[in-house]
Amino acid sequence: MRAQPGSPPSPLMTEEGSQPVHIESSAHFLYQYRELSKGQIRLLRLLPGRKGDPVRCEMFPALLSKPQPYEAISYVWGDPTITDQIQCDGGRINITANLQDVLVRLRYMDKARILWADAICIDQGNTHEKSEQVGLMGLIYWNASRVNIWLGKDEVQGVFSAAVAIALIKEIVALRESNLKKHKVWNKVPRYTSKEVVESQEGQQAWEAVSQLFERPYFKRVWVVQEVGLADEATFYCGESTFSRLELDKFVDWLSYSGEVVLQFYHINLRQYHIMNDFWKVTRGNTRLELGSDPTYKLTHNFMAVLDSVRGLHCTDPRDAIYAFLGHPSAFKISLLDSSPYMWYPRNFIDRKTVIDADYDKELPELYYEVATSILLKYDLGPTMFHYVAHNADSIDDDFPSWVPRWDVHGVPRGFRDDEDINCKASRETTHEPYQIEDICDLKIRAVRIDAASFTFAFPAADCFPMFNNIFIYRDNTMRDRDLNPIEDLLKHFDAWNATLPIPVSNTYRHDIISVSQTLTAGLVDGLDPPQHLANFAAYRLQKASVWGPDLSDFIKADLESQAEYGKADQYFVELQSACSNRAFFCTKEGYIGLGPVIMEEGDQCWVPKGSSVPIVLRRVEEEEKRYKILGLAYIHGIMREEAVKEVREEDWESIVLC
Repeated sequence: MRAQPGSPPSPLMTEEGSQPVHIESSAHFLYQYRELSKGQIRLLRLLPGRKGDPVRCEMFPALLSKPQPYEAISYVWGDPTITDQIQCDGGRINITANLQDVLVRLRYMDKARILWADAICIDQGNTHEKSEQVGLMGLIYWNASRVNIWLGKDEVQGVFSAAVAIALIKEIVALRESNLKKHKVWNKVPRYTSKEVVESQEGQQAWEAVSQLFERPYFKRVWVVQEVGLADEATFYCGESTFSRLELDKFVDWLSYSGEVVLQFYHINLRQYHIMNDFWKVTRGNTRLELGSDPTYKLTHNFMAVLDSVRGLHCTDPRDAIYAFLGHPSAFKISLLDSSPYMWYPRNFIDRKTVIDADYDKELPELYYEVATSILLKYDLGPTMFHYVAHNADSIDDDFPSWVPRWDVHGVPRGFRDDEDINCKASRETTHEPYQIEDICDLKIRAVRIDAASFTFAFPAADCFPMFNNIFIYRDNTMRDRDLNPIEDLLKHFDAWNATLPIPVSNTYRHDIISVSQTLTAGLVDGLDPPQHLANFAAYRLQKASVWGPDLSDFIKADLESQAEYGKADQYFVELQSACSNRAFFCTKEGYIGLGPVIMEEGDQCWVPKGSSVPIVLRRVEEEEKRYKILGLAYIHGIMREEAVKEVREEDWESIVLC
């Protein structure tokens, strides 16, 4: 935890505050902080110095409503046991070594620099001040003329250094500009293929350096999201190298299109970037204005979705996975279609309250329950709540409501695609009835039962699906053979299960494979017809087996080759990895096939809640009729366009309890 937030006070106060105490003797005494007035912050005047000089600074109060220009610092605190001292107004302040490195890097040789850094400008020994100042942090970063982002020292020498990585980033930005100038539009710019990436020896070490750059601790912390997301301008520093946020934006743009296979091959982790960028869009880009044009609520932001997007980012105190995002506009919404928090970000701190208050006296389960019930009831969220439910083998057995999202459960997928709400309508055009919470922990809903699982196959993590063999990806020598090529292992088990059905699911082998191939990507990839999708699937199977095995029979190989003539293995791989990683393929007693939570077992039931776009998987509570625990969402082939509920009457929707 960087500092404990509290209820945000008004930032537009005008009263002046007292000056800090100056200790004019040598820096043998701790700097003495003086109380700030409402709406005030402290700014740091970093005095000039040369390399090796001690860090010296001055501190002074400023009104946040009328501050002089300043730059904010965004960084990871680092090891709290490794500290340095800086001189401030004749006194000394103890700071972490990482912050000392930032100040040395940012210090000018010939003039002072006005900065804001939380560990110095907030009195860390005053919990009341912490709460008030953290409540203003959104405005502090919003008002900064620039945010300086410190990724750390460049301590790796040679080909894997940050300097090499940043040089490649700048090179790719130049390549992107050249390609756009030549081809005019993105869809005409050639894409790299996995074959080209594997066969190209040039630049492999530099790309691995880029991958390592994005694995630095900075890109895994919760508190830095709003610091960059609210920045007007931002510059990244790593050792002596720098790059701008604009350069980073262009680099990611290239990776997202031309270099998509490069992104996958080198496992470049851009998750934090996308979270930061989304934060920037809704505060400065004005791209999420809830203007009431969507009465079904399918396109609206809600605070639960924001929390879900940052699940798994690191924080010392797990409560900060929620509190660190109370500055997001969605936390200030009065209703689901409320657009005001997006109009002018600073106004939220004047006349708005967040959906919950930060309270570090709350225990974690109590906090999770408060978030879930507050948002569910305030916004009438209905079955959308289930899009944020994820469980592992331990959490599903906890004595805690299974329908309450657990933000401490990481690495478990929830939804299938960003646009699943738009493309899927499993419950037809029905609308949910307001959910009722009974006996504190029971959630009463109405739903239709589809079927129960008779076979499940658990898929491994994402790094088991690539076709190519990346020398930079470490694979455990004890990895199970089935994980080397999980799709071929699944098909072996699926064929055995398919043969047990009294009535064939399909008339031909190829039709079976079409259904399976579409299920493995949670439906057809947008814009593809079934023949192209099948060709992509065949191309993927051939390329995957050629590298990782197993040896395919002559019959299967010939069949795949005939299908794969125009297939794009890379395209299928991207969708497959997204849909299947850490999920389970399942078959039901009536012959449905689908994807569900990885903890799904034989006997678990598939239901469609009234008003839900996707089915859910439930586990019956032993010896209790119509009481279930929810495991998560499911994709069921053949019912995602309301096929299963076309003939359902109003009285067929059953009342069940999730506990």
